[in-house]
Amino acid sequence: QNRQIVITAFRNSAKSTFCSLVLPIWSVVGIHNKKNILLVSQTDPKAEQLLIDIRRMLVSQKLLLDDHGTFYSSNDEWNKRTLVIPKYGARITAVSIGESIRGMRHEESRPDLIIYDDIEDVQSAKTQEGRDKLWEIVTREFMPLGTKDTRHIFIGNLVHPDSTMVRLRELIQSGRMSGIYKEYPLIKDDVILWPGQFPNMDSDRKSTRLN
Repeated sequence: QNRQIVITAFRNSAKSTFCSLVLPIWSVVGIHNKKNILLVSQTDPKAEQLLIDIRRMLVSQKLLLDDHGTFYSSNDEWNKRTLVIPKYGARITAVSIGESIRGMRHEESRPDLIIYDDIEDVQSAKTQEGRDKLWEIVTREFMPLGTKDTRHIFIGNLVHPDSTMVRLRELIQSGRMSGIYKEYPLIKDDVILWPGQFPNMDSDRKSTRLN
C-alpha cells in the first residue's frame, strides 16, 4: 500500500536480490499484478545486468517454472533492455538514470512499479552539481511517471550527507512526502544484523557503515 519506499543498507546486504530480482517477478505473477515495471540503475551496463539476472530466473528457476509454466517463447520481445511476458500482459524494462524515459507505456499501462537500484555512488555524489542534477532527474523526470498508484522503491547506500537517499529520508521523516524509510547498518548497538553472513565483528569492517 505504500507508494514510496526508501531502503539504505550496507553493501552485500542482498537488497538488490530482494528488490531488483525477486520483487519484479513477484509483482508480475503475484497479487500486485503489475504490468509495466521499470528498473533504474546508474549506468547502462548495470541496468542491463539487472535484466540479465531476471531473465536467468525466468528461464531456469525450477520452482518458479513448476508453479507458473514457461515465461518465454521465440515470439516474445526479449532483449538486453526489455522483457515482455505475454501470459501476464507485462513488461519489465531496464534503463540508466540519464536516458530519456518519455512515453514509457506498455499497451495501455503506464509504469506502475519503478525500482531505483544504486543510482548514485561516491564519485557521482562528490560535487554539489552532481547531486543536484541527479535530484532533478529523479524528482522531475522519473517520479512523475505513471499514475497516483505507481510505486517508487529506492535502494542504495549512504554515499554522501546530501545524497539523494538522504534527501528522500528527510522528506519522509519530516512528513513532506508520504512513504517508508528503512536503514540497515551491518552493526547496530554492537549487534550484527546478519550473523549468518558475517559471523563476527571482524568479518567485514568496511561494511559496518551504510556506504
